[in-house]
Amino acid sequence: MSIFKRKQKVILEEFCRDFYDKNLLNPIIGDINLGVFFTEGIKNSIVEVCPSFVKIDIQTLLHEITLLRFEIFSLAFLHHFGDKNTAAQSQFTKLYLEENKRDDIWKDLEAYNQAIATSSKLNQNLETKKGRAYIVFADRMRMNLYDLWAKQGFDSKCVARAANRIMTDIAWKKNLTQNRLMLAFCKKLGYQLNEELKLCNHFGDEFNEEAQFRIISIFRGFYNGSIDALKEVVIK
Repeated sequence: MSIFKRKQKVILEEFCRDFYDKNLLNPIIGDINLGVFFTEGIKNSIVEVCPSFVKIDIQTLLHEITLLRFEIFSLAFLHHFGDKNTAAQSQFTKLYLEENKRDDIWKDLEAYNQAIATSSKLNQNLETKKGRAYIVFADRMRMNLYDLWAKQGFDSKCVARAANRIMTDIAWKKNLTQNRLMLAFCKKLGYQLNEELKLCNHFGDEFNEEAQFRIISIFRGFYNGSIDALKEVVIK
C-alpha cells in the first residue's frame, strides 16, 4: 500500500459547486449561518484595533467578505492548476451565481478582480528596460489567452476576469496583491487614502496599520484554505 494519499479525481464544475455551497455562498450547519458567524468574528477583530469599524453594517461586511472569498478562490485556482482550466472555472462561477440568483456577487466582484490585475505591475519600473519588458510580456500573455479562450467559446466577461489574474504569482508572494485587495475593500467600506496617505473615512476615522495587517492576514487565510482544498483533487 502506498504511503501517499491518492488525490481524488473530480469534475471541475462538481468540485467548485460543492466548495461554493459549503464554504462561500450559504455555509450553514444546523441553525447556524457560518458566514455571518465568521464575519462577526472578523468585525470584532478589526474593532479591537480600529473602533470606527463598529459602524460597518454586518450584512455589508458579509457581502464584501463573500466577494473576496470568491475572488481569492479563483486566484488560488489559477496559481495551483495553471491557466488550463481557469477560463472554465471563471465561466462556471458566473453560471453558478446566476443559478443561485446572486448576479449581484458576479457584478460586484469586478472591483476586486481589477485590484488583482493592477497588483501584477506594481513592482515593475517603467523607467527600466526590464520593467517595460515585463509589462509588455504580461499584457501580451493576457491578450493571447483572452483571444484563445474566446475562440474556444467562453463568455467574454468570464475570459476577461480569468485573464486579469494571469501573471500574479510573484505579486501574491510579495504581498502586493493582498495590499491592493485591502485598499479595494477599504474603499468599498468608505475608507480612502488622504493627503497623508492614511486610510480614513469621511469622518476622519482611520483604518490603521494594525487593522490593515489583520485584514491582509484574513485574505491570506482565504487563499491558504483554498490551496489546501485544491491540493486534495485532480481536475479530470
